[in-house]
Amino acid sequence: MDGFARCAYRRLELAHVYRDTANELCSEDDHNPSVKFFRNKAYYEKVRASALLEMLADIAHNKSMESQQAANSQLTSPPETERFLC
Repeated sequence: MDGFARCAYRRLELAHVYRDTANELCSEDDHNPSVKFFRNKAYYEKVRASALLEMLADIAHNKSMESQQAANSQLTSPPETERFLC
């Protein structure tokens, strides 16, 4: 899971680099086609990073829900030794 988080943050860093590059090119020449290219790259890297982070949040939420359900089931069911004593 740490790999996914690292990948997401790398994508965010890359999006910032693309955005900064687009801003530099924009200051030089506003009608440069490279500006649009780098802005699009920045946008899509940011979208990919957000999707990865959202997946990680869902995974973490599902794991916490599973652990809560497991803890609740352990509290509500009697231990194995008590079940067979009756």
